[in-house]
Amino acid sequence: MSEHSSGVVGRATIGDAIHRQALRQPNKDALVTYNTDGSQNALTYKEVDLRAASCATGLRELGVQRGDVVAICAPNGVEYIVAYLGALQIGAAVTGVNWAAPLADIEWQIEHAGATTVVIGESRLHECEEILKKLTTVQYVIVVGDSDIRSSIEVTKFSSLVQNTPLDTTESDVNENDIALLVYTSGSESKPKGVLIPHRNYLISTTFSLLSAGYISPDDVYLFVKPFHTIAGIGSITSMLLVGSTLVFLEAVTPDAVLDVVQEARITTISQTPTFYVGLTRSEKFATADFSSLRTCQTYGGLVSRTMLETFANKAPHIRWASYWGQSELTQLGTIGWFRTFDDIPAGDPRWIGIPTPGLEVRIVDADGNDTDTGEMICRSPSVMAGYHNDAERTAETISNGWLHTGDIVHRDNDGNLFFFDRIKDMVKTGGMNVSSLEVEDALHQHPAISQAAVVGLPDEYWAEAVTGFVVLRQGMTVSESDVIDFCRGLLSAYKVPKRIVFLDALPVDAQGKIRKRELRALYSPG
Repeated sequence: MSEHSSGVVGRATIGDAIHRQALRQPNKDALVTYNTDGSQNALTYKEVDLRAASCATGLRELGVQRGDVVAICAPNGVEYIVAYLGALQIGAAVTGVNWAAPLADIEWQIEHAGATTVVIGESRLHECEEILKKLTTVQYVIVVGDSDIRSSIEVTKFSSLVQNTPLDTTESDVNENDIALLVYTSGSESKPKGVLIPHRNYLISTTFSLLSAGYISPDDVYLFVKPFHTIAGIGSITSMLLVGSTLVFLEAVTPDAVLDVVQEARITTISQTPTFYVGLTRSEKFATADFSSLRTCQTYGGLVSRTMLETFANKAPHIRWASYWGQSELTQLGTIGWFRTFDDIPAGDPRWIGIPTPGLEVRIVDADGNDTDTGEMICRSPSVMAGYHNDAERTAETISNGWLHTGDIVHRDNDGNLFFFDRIKDMVKTGGMNVSSLEVEDALHQHPAISQAAVVGLPDEYWAEAVTGFVVLRQGMTVSESDVIDFCRGLLSAYKVPKRIVFLDALPVDAQGKIRKRELRALYSPG
């Protein structure tokens, strides 16, 4: 795996960067898994690099070529990462598929991606056999698992791929402009879009992250609790390996298991949604948990609560918090803001998402493209996606004159702070007025009986769209619809107050925990 070749000198790919980490710190732990039986498995950077290179050889010998798409539909685990890195080494692109998704969703993504190869967890192989037979682009099926595989289709065991002689990367013609990832958006509003991300984007994005006031560090021991198939998942894995950090995984993620491993593994960094942190505070182990090693807690995808932050601050005031915003189309990270307590947040507004990362240029524009304080955020950066897979029309709509249109309504104050107001598609147009669903959700969350809330506009003959709140109550608590509406009247302007409250046992969410508002509209729209 020598780098002394004119084809490799100066090349900037994810595989090359991780190989150089393996040369620099071969015996440092890269991936550590804590199993439910109390055992641990660890791979050093050298071991990860060699396994990925062996997997690359196996994929190439199987017939996978540069430019192919490899779909990985498997649970979080070391095998997933090795398959991902192995595919990148031969110039294939990887698309992560939610392995717990319905069969129809799995079939749709593999077909839309045009995947030639599917890496699948053994627990879902048999129920996916029929769709794999139907998909004409799929030529190779690789199974992750320890069991003897019996299948009606031809399969290759993943364990056999990594027994091959490691690929000599000087023989690979992959370059930084090749597509590394085909990431599908959550599809909370419409069919998912396939975002094309070249190798160079991750090298650029990771550099921006390093420059963002300690967002990530080579010294970090990073507890990873996100689904791998998402941009927040595989994106964070990629960035942390490029930096040279240690990633820690749990075989089963529960609040108690998280609190235990933070102490045992001396975790320095965690990144997850506000709901995740609230769950930790409600664990019986929280009061005695040891957070002395924890340097930063990062959060995204929701509003942080004062109560949650105060609970953490009372126990571990040294922790720095980061609220960040990003998109798949931006190769993950776009803005970030640091704080220790709720009072550090500008204007005490939990919608704060910080300031742009280095290298990201931001404009706030109105519907006519004029600069304004509150409007759609558009961005320009070398980390912007290459486009949407097989969708030139939507690519042209989203990237115009070099600017990425994010579809997010944002406010910028005089100090440059950015506040996320809503997705354009989530704005409720009621009685000639625009209402931010996020603002109404924030009001609902302040009710002591409400655990979760989502707000959408439902078709209404009089209002055009009626502001409608969907709420999940805290265990053992009850409240009436009229009580909730009256509560909101004390916090919101009259036209923003929900016209209706619907009580649910649970809100529909995707693998990242994002609420699927499209489902709520479909289920509860009149007629």
